[in-house]
Amino acid sequence: MLKELCLALKLNTPSITLQETQMSKSGDTTCQITLKNSHISTLSAGEFNRLRLAMMCIASRISKKQGVLILDEIDANLSGEESEGVAKILKELSHSYQIFAISHQPHMPALATQHFLVNRANGKSYVTLLDQRRQNPRVSAND
Repeated sequence: MLKELCLALKLNTPSITLQETQMSKSGDTTCQITLKNSHISTLSAGEFNRLRLAMMCIASRISKKQGVLILDEIDANLSGEESEGVAKILKELSHSYQIFAISHQPHMPALATQHFLVNRANGKSYVTLLDQRRQNPRVSAND
């Protein structure tokens, strides 16, 4: 399952290593995830965020718990293909989570069911729910 999600998110092939350790509050086994030969501590912020989304997706497939995700430009500094992969995984996660995401790329908003305009004026922030007519046609795929 992790391999399939990493492929969709344009991440290198994952490998998981389980290693017995001395018993502690966390248990007696550690789990190490690497992408190709990159240790998790050397991943870029974008790679780490996409790996985290993959893990959340696995958790949501196993447990139908619901929650809220607030994401601020999770697709920043990603290629178009990587951003598209993130958008598809977020669409799947939207079955288990209420997702509020800020994005400046078209892929994620195109799969969203509602769009809000957030702007600032006179030192205050304003949020407006956009109806179909006011959504950017290049972004909204829900016509």
